[in-house]
Amino acid sequence: MENCRKLIRITLLSDLCSGNGKSTGNRVDTDIWTDQYGFPVIPARRLKGCLRESADFLASQDYVLPESHQKVTPDLVNRVFGDAHSQALFSLEDALLPDYRSLCATLKDMKKSGGFWDSSASREHVLETYTRILGQTRIENGVAAENSLRFTRVLNQYNPLDPAVPLVFCAPVTFVDMSPEYPELLRVCCAATRHIGTHRNRGLGQVHLEIAEQETEAIQPEIGLLPGTQQNEEITLEFRWAFDSSVVLMNGVEVPSSIPGRSVIGCMSEAYLMGHQADDVFRTLFLSGDVRWSDMTPVIHGTRSVPTPGMMTYLCNQGTYENAYFLTDAEKGKQKSLHDTFCVAEDGKYLIASPQTDFVYHHRHAHGDTEAQLYQHTTLSDGMVYAGHVTFPAPLLDTLLSLLNRARFRIGRSRSAQYAVCSVLSVRQLPASDSALNTKDGETIYAILDSDLLLSDEGILTASSSAVRRCIAEKLGLDAEPPEDKPDYCRFHQLGGYQAQWQLWKPQQTAVCSGSVFPFRAKEGKVPETFTLGEYVQEGMGKVRMVKESGLPRTAVPSSVDQHIPGHTHTVQALKDTLLYLTAQEDMHFTVENLFQHSGEGWSKSENRGLMARIRTELKLCNTPKD
Repeated sequence: MENCRKLIRITLLSDLCSGNGKSTGNRVDTDIWTDQYGFPVIPARRLKGCLRESADFLASQDYVLPESHQKVTPDLVNRVFGDAHSQALFSLEDALLPDYRSLCATLKDMKKSGGFWDSSASREHVLETYTRILGQTRIENGVAAENSLRFTRVLNQYNPLDPAVPLVFCAPVTFVDMSPEYPELLRVCCAATRHIGTHRNRGLGQVHLEIAEQETEAIQPEIGLLPGTQQNEEITLEFRWAFDSSVVLMNGVEVPSSIPGRSVIGCMSEAYLMGHQADDVFRTLFLSGDVRWSDMTPVIHGTRSVPTPGMMTYLCNQGTYENAYFLTDAEKGKQKSLHDTFCVAEDGKYLIASPQTDFVYHHRHAHGDTEAQLYQHTTLSDGMVYAGHVTFPAPLLDTLLSLLNRARFRIGRSRSAQYAVCSVLSVRQLPASDSALNTKDGETIYAILDSDLLLSDEGILTASSSAVRRCIAEKLGLDAEPPEDKPDYCRFHQLGGYQAQWQLWKPQQTAVCSGSVFPFRAKEGKVPETFTLGEYVQEGMGKVRMVKESGLPRTAVPSSVDQHIPGHTHTVQALKDTLLYLTAQEDMHFTVENLFQHSGEGWSKSENRGLMARIRTELKLCNTPKD
């Protein structure tokens, strides 16, 4: 059955503290959830926990749903909200301000403008606009207890851009199964949930929850196809995803910074089964090996990146690179590891970037036979753009386009709350290519792994560099012995994963890491520029790229992963007014303070004339009168 998307509207009836488990130095002991710009966020995991608490209470009271006349039982609650053996029948996203994307786009425009616009759009100013800090202490025998003063940041009840209206948050919810009793139970739980967040027994966190009937509008990806597409024997499509929320990818040993092809297959197959059965097309797409899905890597300067070759540190030590300052630890004089970084070649140089990550703290309350637990997730930050590609027979084009056009997918862990939401931004066809390198006898060429490699040696998986060299040499017809003074740059790690359907960890296998490099002595002739080898090629593994030593970029510079913020239809002038006013107020306080400090030291008026002119400009730009 097709899933249905609606909204949970959260209206604040008091100040709110949705704690993030962190403190801010000596100023704030309990901080709240905010995004990178400083806008408040109510995490879906916290909201779902409060709804689950209400559902458990209804089950304990033998409550009967008024419309379907279904009794609320622990079994029904577990089916709807999920348990240790099954996923929830709905997925919930973080609760954001209704104009969130417009507000983010406004701040981004202000930062691009530079000058006082940039300083006005700081995260601290946004925090000051929406929040305030409360102090509290413990009283013993009528006096404050020693060392008991604590400060808590709270979200103000009323909208600072419209002070007469309480703040409202919207959390998109997707029902996977629309049986009548399931959404009805969620509506009743919303009505029964009166408080969320911390310090609920101290007057904070009173809310009103309701499910809005209108469906949310999905983002439609851009489609770009080449002429004569249907006549091609094989087609390659590149698709780009934006992280609408943080993403948790667990590999059993470490957190991967790229999205493995097997995870992409799992996400796509789940989307396919939403409207189809496990038919022959399903088996062709995901099981037969006729369709090859790649890993997804970050987009840097508009180009899909590849893992940074591991030899770059060595080449930097040899003086090959002219500028690699960001690789060096100045204090220890050693090269930093390039593991988990990605690069693109542009204008004769490598642009290198690392995906942004966050540390997120969660607290699981005691429930049934489970104990309370404090734990931490490492997540890939929201807003980043990742790209991958899929290669398939031409008759499957319409099926793949229809699948990708569904636009919103969930990938990784905790898909029913807070994490994993992605949107497809674009799908474009890549031109067919069978390019080759013209090589001379004796010159050095490098085989670089653009994805992890699992190699089978006589039916046994192996990760030895000698076995990898032999396999590549046989593929290219080269000598397997490495050139003198050019060693292999090879790393290994454990591949695992998590099987969501059976709630089990996958068996771990030792693989050769992407970014590993193997040098060879070329012969006169041609070698393919890219090829695949090893096991699980349909999952994006074993992709090899050949590069001449003379074709390596000579400069390496730091860069950043592309971010996606949808364009806004209007400018939120009230936000600009508020932020500019705060900046002008800070500048005025600074100026007055300096005038008092230097009034007796001959401090001339000309020294603060520029600052006063800036304050006047900022105040003129504020359209809303301020006291």
